[in-house]
Amino acid sequence: MLFEGDGQAFEEWLRPYAEELGARVLVTDDNESYGVAADGLGLAQQLCIAHVRKFVKRRSKSILEQAEGEWGHQDHNYEKLRADLHRLRGLLEELAEEGGKQIGRMHREYLWAQPPRRKLGKEGEVNKEKASAGYRMRMLTLELWQKWKKIRLHLRGPELKLDGTNNASERAIGKSKVRYKSMRGYKSDEGMSNGIALTQWLHSGEDEHDLGREMAA
Repeated sequence: MLFEGDGQAFEEWLRPYAEELGARVLVTDDNESYGVAADGLGLAQQLCIAHVRKFVKRRSKSILEQAEGEWGHQDHNYEKLRADLHRLRGLLEELAEEGGKQIGRMHREYLWAQPPRRKLGKEGEVNKEKASAGYRMRMLTLELWQKWKKIRLHLRGPELKLDGTNNASERAIGKSKVRYKSMRGYKSDEGMSNGIALTQWLHSGEDEHDLGREMAA
């Protein structure tokens, strides 16, 4: 059984398919477990740029809203942060090779932002401060800087014939996209197989389905 975040289990599951197909690249979203599997199998990894762009868009909005509360929208730090977030999203649209270096320089401009401190509570429990907007920007730029080669793999290796997304996988999965978590998921392998088969059939477009009548039956 595969659980989200279990990179070693995913590697074991994927190994026979990768070896049989002679795979060279694993195209994924930005779940850390996929990186563990790719490294273990000796595969290059392409991060889906569509997923990365959506993630950065959401994170940018969250960081900017927090910064407004911390600094105020007329503060110099706020104005710089807003401009940097805009530039960061622009770099993800352009995907230029030198973009990684620009993100690295941007990251160094936020090294002043300190990580949240741990405090000892009244009853001895350890509480962690909320990360500041500046520190969240520091970590966001570090993450993108470190992963820039994985984001641009399809451009650096045109012979791989990748489009930089995992859209083909998403289309193949269709409406039955499954994310198994410890608190949500199928109770058995048979149930999982039946559920996927049913949703694939319902959304295949090959037959007309009257869901109300079928459910009543």
